Amino acid sequence: MSKENKKDTTGWKNEDFLQMCNWVERELMGYSGTQRLHKNACLRLQGLRKGQSMANNSHEMYGEYPIDVIFNTFKANKYVILKAIKGKTFNSEDQKMAYICAIVSSRINDMYTRMKNAKKSEEKSEKIDIGAQNSEAAKYQRQTEEVINSTFEGIW
Repeated sequence: MSKENKKDTTGWKNEDFLQMCNWVERELMGYSGTQRLHKNACLRLQGLRKGQSMANNSHEMYGEYPIDVIFNTFKANKYVILKAIKGKTFNSEDQKMAYICAIVSSRINDMYTRMKNAKKSEEKSEKIDIGAQNSEAAKYQRQTEEVINSTFEGIW
């Protein structure tokens, strides 16, 4: 398969996933340069998309989450994750990634709900008629009369 055909099959969804993987490598795992996540760590990240602990097509899927929801969950909980892994020692990268993914998977439904509600409120705000804001009836009219005290007027 040529590079052009391979690029077409990866699509933009995989580019978003790779961007998330790079962020996890840099921000959470502390990798720099040419150091990358191993296969099992990437499978755990793929498993989050399907509601599984590790991506496996022979197991039942417990959810279908978009990459942006997972990525936003990682970003929103970055300091929680860093604080949780700070004092722990892990035997392997896989064990560390499993711990991180367990934290994220427990918070992913909250992020999904927040993003869904934000999208609904954005759609509602687009539907609001702004004509009432420009109407003459919407101008402020004073309800009371202005009281002028003439007692002190001659002093100043």
